[in-house]
Amino acid sequence: MSGVGVRWLASCDAIATPSGAEVLCMTASPDPQDGNPAEAIEPMNAALSEWAARSAADSTALIDRFEELGYAVRGKSEDEIAEILRRPPTGPRRT
Repeated sequence: MSGVGVRWLASCDAIATPSGAEVLCMTASPDPQDGNPAEAIEPMNAALSEWAARSAADSTALIDRFEELGYAVRGKSEDEIAEILRRPPTGPRRT
């Protein structure tokens, strides 16, 4: 993901649930020193879709998960999966 150029600041909080269990919640926000983070969204999404496509090429479980989320990726090449993941899902969510 070289060239993206936005650093993210992360914070973690422990939240108590009604049952008394603690849930770790992580939030991330762009570092304000980096200017306008909206400019980095498209290159970041492209880099993440390519990474996910490479990962899915070797993982039936990941293909299954993308299909459950509405992405029609089964039987597609790595390049086709990356292109599909750059756009919103086209099918209904099944989870």
